[in-house]
Amino acid sequence: MNNYGPVGCRDYYTRDNLRKLGINADFTGCITLALPKQKRIKPEKEYVCLVDVAKPVERKVREQLKDTNIDVKVITHTVLMEDQLATPFEQRMQKAEELLTLYQNAKCVITRRLHAALPCLAMDVPVLLAMKNAKSIRFNPYAEWLNYCVPINYVRGECDYDITNPPANPTAYREYRDKIIKSVESFVKKCESLGDVDTDDIDRFKKSDISVAIWRNRKMKKTAEIWEKELNGDLTEDEIAKNNELKAQIRKNRFKFRTQNKIYDKLLLRYLAQARRIYDSPEKKEERKRAREAAKKAKL
Repeated sequence: MNNYGPVGCRDYYTRDNLRKLGINADFTGCITLALPKQKRIKPEKEYVCLVDVAKPVERKVREQLKDTNIDVKVITHTVLMEDQLATPFEQRMQKAEELLTLYQNAKCVITRRLHAALPCLAMDVPVLLAMKNAKSIRFNPYAEWLNYCVPINYVRGECDYDITNPPANPTAYREYRDKIIKSVESFVKKCESLGDVDTDDIDRFKKSDISVAIWRNRKMKKTAEIWEKELNGDLTEDEIAKNNELKAQIRKNRFKFRTQNKIYDKLLLRYLAQARRIYDSPEKKEERKRAREAAKKAKL
């Protein structure tokens, strides 16, 4: 990696760990900070976007907007894997653009999602980060770049953020945004000047869709407990208690839980096979058909 360094890192934690391994790395910021502004469309009714916020925060926002003419749009970034695999790339890109346009034209956005907050920064949309552990490794240093409030303080009315007249975002991010844009533009120009290049050296690093999905699945399971600690900061005591009851049930029946995981893994492979059939072009299908026929003839 040092041959192609320095490696740009989205957070300090990644940068520091790479440096410990002897890899030349710098903090560059997240690439989503370079997203362009979307089309401005005057909505029929002003609205506030709530992106994966805790229920108590949602109830507080609705209470605050009860006597106004401002609407509330509740949005989630959670997408089931089977839906992702069954949706063509072009449709997923269109959905992302629609979501960004929705944020662009909002009065403000309240979220606990890093990749809702940073695009809003990039598009100059007033955004409030509402989560307990905003200073976790993933959010370092972004919590300092955002208007930020602990959910319980927002619910108690102790957060100095007026959603009917939201303040402008802090501007500390702009220095990194400008550097990212210049770096990407320079890289694209350099690539365009090279013309046709041999991609064999890059292709050898490619992994199959199945191996990538299995790795992702295992990684998600590993990080579940870490995220649980962060998410618990945005849950009520009753919700945390319910989660603890569920964990206790799982511990009592670990064999069944492992069996369910195996079933999930099998379903994952089936969905991947289905996705491959969906995404493969007619040319690739014909190519595989010819390869199968050739293999049959070779056996004969």
